[in-house]
Parts: sequence; structure tokens; C-alpha cells
Amino acid sequence: MKNFIIFYFFLVLALWSTACDHLEVKPVDLLTDETAITDASTAESALLGLYHRLQNLPLMVLDLVSDESNDKIGRPDPEGQLDTNSVLATNFIIGRFWSDLYGVIHQANFIFEHVQQITTIEAAQREAFLAEALFIRGFCYLLLTKYFGDIPLVLSTDVGPESSPVRASTNQVFEQVIEDLQQAEAALPVSYDDLDEFKTRVTQTAAIALLARVYLYKQDWGNAEESATQVIERDLYQLETDYTNLYNKNSPEVIWELFYSATVNGNSLARTFFPRSLGGVYFIAPSNSMIAAFEPDDQRFDASIRRDADGTFYVYKYREPKTSGSQDRFIFLRLSELYLIRAEARAQLDNLPGTIQDVNVIRNRAGLSNTGATGKEALLLVIEQERFVEFCFENHRFADLVRTGRVDAVLGAHNALGWQPSDQRLPIPQNELILNPNLTQNEGY
Repeated sequence: MKNFIIFYFFLVLALWSTACDHLEVKPVDLLTDETAITDASTAESALLGLYHRLQNLPLMVLDLVSDESNDKIGRPDPEGQLDTNSVLATNFIIGRFWSDLYGVIHQANFIFEHVQQITTIEAAQREAFLAEALFIRGFCYLLLTKYFGDIPLVLSTDVGPESSPVRASTNQVFEQVIEDLQQAEAALPVSYDDLDEFKTRVTQTAAIALLARVYLYKQDWGNAEESATQVIERDLYQLETDYTNLYNKNSPEVIWELFYSATVNGNSLARTFFPRSLGGVYFIAPSNSMIAAFEPDDQRFDASIRRDADGTFYVYKYREPKTSGSQDRFIFLRLSELYLIRAEARAQLDNLPGTIQDVNVIRNRAGLSNTGATGKEALLLVIEQERFVEFCFENHRFADLVRTGRVDAVLGAHNALGWQPSDQRLPIPQNELILNPNLTQNEGY
């Protein structure tokens, strides 16, 4: 973790980032300890850098470890380690994922510490800036723990005692994320007047929605149901009547999204998934398990997966396979997740009528009839299935299987030759073990 100091000097805030193009304040290229954050404008520029760095996370690639997708041509994981559940601690992708997220966390800590010292910012604006940094920090920790389990909690830029931190338990991470999000909720704005078309900055509702997800992961069913209900009953967001429209600009269902910038990242999201016949590179394809998961007449299939003239199945959620000018979005939070969070929490609380009601809202929107399941265990499997098809290619599947204890049964059947129970956690990157002697490796690696 000694390499955290590197990020002290690199608040990389690209001027050309699509996500930032829709914001009034432009980011700067480099911030130093002395001049990084001195007023409201530089504080906002630093915050925009957090969003820019989130755009570069390899979330789609990491979900190759689930039954959702396949590495079609040996890219971007040349040795196919993720796809075959044979990940080594030296894998470049997981190393980048770890270091990128801890880089964002350090940057958020830097912003949090420096903004508090600025007396020229009005109190409400200062608290909103601090809340934004805390939200992003909590979001990053949630991503890390769902793939690696126990991880170091680094809550300041101090490179002394915390330069080689030990791993905190997953429950400790959850508690810290909850604390961050609760503080963020109290100070974040309800909306951004200049971002009505683009949900690229987090709001108070985003904090509540992410809290609902954390409570779900923590199996705190009462708080999961309560937080999900808060979002649903606010009427600030509405389910799309047509699932296909979810990926159009300004969807009323989206709570938080980021553009994937073809200019910054080299490829649009769609180009990663589209076959060559349609202008893509076809690095990642839907798995046979994913294709077979949809019921007949489920409108989500045509909105998520298509076939080209040669019969090749490809991911269709991201639809602009351009090398420049793409405005594909990655949706981090949307309203349908809150319905399915509440459905699962209600099932665990034995409120089966409420569970059925929420499940049917999602099924009916997809053009399907009401569920025929009635018992608790049957309904939990229905919710698992609905989450699979509703959120395909949105970075939910692997974490869902791990947290519900279903990962061995499902991925063991999907990858009978390669799956081991220890594969439910990715290995701690080898470079991090070398840098931090207090880190321990996950079991099985």
C-alpha cells in the first residue's frame, strides 16, 4: 500500500472526458498538495476527477468470472483466466482493478481532508462536496469487497501508520460504507439543475439507493426494505414502460450513470461487445447460460442481446460502436434494482405477498405474466432469475451468486471443469502483497 503516495500527485482529470463535458466546471490536469484545492472551483474540479477515474474500471471484464458472458477471442484477458475461473494473483486485470479503486479512494480522502480546510466555501456547498467524496469512497469499497472479501480500509491520506494496513473484515467494510453513505445522504443535493439530461453526479437519492444495496449485501433485511421503499416512494424516478428505452438519453428510471468515453477509453462500450460485422471487436459475448435464461416473450432479451446476419449473438445494451463520439452509458443505479432489493428483503422477512407484488412489477414491465411461485425459497429463486435477466451486463451477477450462497451450485454447473469453491473470491494482487507485508492472500491462491 506504500504506492498510495503516488496518487497524492496524480488527480488525473481529463479535459476531454465525456462525463465531464456536461458539467459547468472543467477539471484540471494536475493538482499538487499546495494548490490542489483552494476554492469551490478547484474543489469541484477535483470531484469531477473521481467520476472520470470510475469510467476506466474494467467492470465488464470482471464479470467474465460469472455465467453471464464469455471471453470470445482471448481478449482482453489473453490467458482466459477470468472466463475459466483460473485467476492468478499476477493477473493484470485484477491488479489494475485493485490499484484503480484504491487510487480513487485515496483521491476521495485527499478531497475530503482539503475541502474541510477551505473557509471561503459556503457551509452547505462545502458539506455537499464532502458528501460527494464520501459517496464515491463508499462505492469503491463496496466494489472491492464484493470481489476480494476482506480488504484494507484506508480512511486518510496519511502514509505513515496506514501505509501497510491489515485487512478489515467484510462486515467492517460494510459498516464504514454505511457510515459514509449516511453522512453523504444528509448533505447531497436532491438534483443538479444543470444535469437534468445526464445523471452523472450522485444525489441524495443515489445515496439511499446504494445504502439499500449495502444492506442487502449485509443481509440487514429491515433496513434494505426501508431504504428501497424510500427511493420507490419518492416519485423522483419512474420505471420505463418499455425496457428498451432504458438505454436512451434521460431515462426516468436511471438514478446514477456515467458515460463511457470512446475518446478517453479507446473503445466505446458497444465496440467491446459488437461483432466485427457490425463494427465491433467482439471481445466479450453473452454466454449460452445467459442466452437461455430469458423466458419466451421476455422483452428484455431483444433489448439486451441480438444476432447479426451470421447468427452471432452479441450484447446489445450498449449500442454505439464508434471509436469517437460514443455516448453509451454504464448505469450504476436504477429504480428497478430497488424493487428487487425490496422483494428479496420482504421474502427474507416472510412478507411473501409484498415480495410477489414487487416481483410482478418487474415481470409485467418486461411483458411477462405474474409469477406462479408462492413459497419463500421458490420466490428467492425467482428473484435470482429476475436479477439475472434484468441486470445482465451491469456488473451484478457474480456478487449476487456469492452473497446468496448460490455461487458453487450455479458456477459449478456452468464451469464444471474449472470451478473451485475458493473461486468465489478473487486473489489479492501479487504486487500488493509485495508492497504491503501485512496483507494476506485469499484462501486457495
